[in-house]
Amino acid sequence: MSWNGQERRGKKRYALPEGTVRFAPGRAFSFLRPYSGRYILTNLSESGIGFMSGEPLREGELLRVQVESPNLSRSWSCRGRVAWVKQSERDAAWRVGFAILKISESSAVGLRHMLDKSVMEIQQVSTSLFLKKIKRL
Repeated sequence: MSWNGQERRGKKRYALPEGTVRFAPGRAFSFLRPYSGRYILTNLSESGIGFMSGEPLREGELLRVQVESPNLSRSWSCRGRVAWVKQSERDAAWRVGFAILKISESSAVGLRHMLDKSVMEIQQVSTSLFLKKIKRL
């Protein structure tokens, strides 16, 4: 089914300026693999995360994701699945939609705190802005 311009998400998405995401494989025994570098969080909801990645990911891939923000005293993490990936036409950058499947109660508290502090809807991040920001992280 192609996108018809209608919003199909069940949860409202919020932007979190200066929020970052790190990810690692989410399969059994993958906890031995380190997290990636920091990438830009573009939006957040109770059920998912949108972010820009400098590494290619595959739709359906299981990941552990760690979310950080200057507004939080510590990061929070969750497990889930890559829902969709869209590569930039010109650059080595990918927009990623991530569905949260499992989150601990303490991480859920961190997520709710981030959502409470969010005041903007959907943060637009161009690929060129992403590439500039990612060099500073």
